[in-house]
Amino acid sequence: MTFLPQFLDKAGYATHFIGKWGLGNSWDYQLPNKRGFQSSLGYLGETQDYCTHESDGKNWACDGKDLMLDGKPATEYGDECSGALYGKRILKILDDHDEEKPIFIYMALQHIHSPAPDFNILKEWVETRFNRAKFVDEYIIPQLLTAEADLMLGNTVDKMKELKMWDNTIFVHASDNGGNYGNMGEHKVEVMGNNYPLRGAKYSGFDGGHRVPAFVTGGLVPDDRRGKTIEGLVHLADWMPTLLGLAGVEMKADKDMPQVDGVDIWPMLTGKEEKARDSLMLGVENLYGATGFINGTYKLLRSSSFHTLAGRKGGCVVFATTGPVFPNETLDATREAMLKGGENMTKEERSGGAHRGMANFACNFDFESLYDIFKDPGESKDLAGDSKYADVLKDMRKMMDSQNATVTFKHIFATNEAEQEENQDEKKLCEANAEKNGGFHTPYETEDPDVNTTEKISMHIVAEYRREGRLLV
Repeated sequence: MTFLPQFLDKAGYATHFIGKWGLGNSWDYQLPNKRGFQSSLGYLGETQDYCTHESDGKNWACDGKDLMLDGKPATEYGDECSGALYGKRILKILDDHDEEKPIFIYMALQHIHSPAPDFNILKEWVETRFNRAKFVDEYIIPQLLTAEADLMLGNTVDKMKELKMWDNTIFVHASDNGGNYGNMGEHKVEVMGNNYPLRGAKYSGFDGGHRVPAFVTGGLVPDDRRGKTIEGLVHLADWMPTLLGLAGVEMKADKDMPQVDGVDIWPMLTGKEEKARDSLMLGVENLYGATGFINGTYKLLRSSSFHTLAGRKGGCVVFATTGPVFPNETLDATREAMLKGGENMTKEERSGGAHRGMANFACNFDFESLYDIFKDPGESKDLAGDSKYADVLKDMRKMMDSQNATVTFKHIFATNEAEQEENQDEKKLCEANAEKNGGFHTPYETEDPDVNTTEKISMHIVAEYRREGRLLV
């Protein structure tokens, strides 16, 4: 697979990565510096401590520090928290940049991801902006992290303007999933979000899990398009052909670059075309158990195995709709039940009041639903059982099945003893490697993976496949 920065690197761009990688950590070839980034500072796994950079065996095969600088353990940063670390890093990159070269920076902030940082890290902000007796911690934490992320964003824009770079810049701000709320068994959610009025959360196929706020700015955005809201369908995969098109780089399909699902959305963003696409996929079968497909105004949603997700229970909480202010205006009983995971919630706990907490929802893990997401953005009226939509349902099923048949990789969890034993072998390799590197994680696999055997690459395939999302730009 050829990545976006590899195309830009070959085209003469300076390429830099900062923050969360999440695209593979077991093999050396998966690292940012092997994927086209000339410089990189960040962590390779999915979660870590904001300041100590410790990561547990849920992200790697063993515990250890997860912070790398240009492909090597970043030992010089100690316990410097990621907000300050990444904020200073991007300003230095901009200050040191050769103005004769074009530049591409991918900055994937740790904010606002679980696990939550210690309140003492942002103590001054807590004391000056929030009354902890009034606001619950699950509300304060994401607000503080969002504020710090916004500060980094503002400092970056100010620096680009200072260096006279802004007028020739396209700046994309997006997310890969909606907010999360409620624990799922042993999976604790410490940083909660609110997707109101959309239904569902991260891990679900409902729009609350996929439809996220995004914006495009920079000096290259035409004046007459600034401040405009576009409600056409946009997929995360669309940014690759869009940015390469703006850079004048041709994206050719070959053995290292299979046909991509993305389309160039620049004509839509600039108002030359009304829409860029009619349909898109939202997840695939065997990936978190939820499969969604949108065509026109309709969405077909299937969920058959969510409760088996890594052995978690209580996953039905992500099917819910929160109130407009959540979790702060939630009845205590509802909130506490959500924190427990929702599996044993009573009907009263699920309702929580007309404008408070969670709306009623069904804990049904095996369903097929059809929604008109433009007329019914909250996905409250399932049309699958309505005979008037029988032909629509039939056509949507056919299109979804056709898309699923083209999936290159599928995410597979260790379900049998042989796979679990193999995971124990990985743990030993990981532990020996971390000990050799002073407690820091680095890739520990030495044998090349058999990319044609999905069962053998299990969680490592995240390096080649990204979860899809639906954006409101």
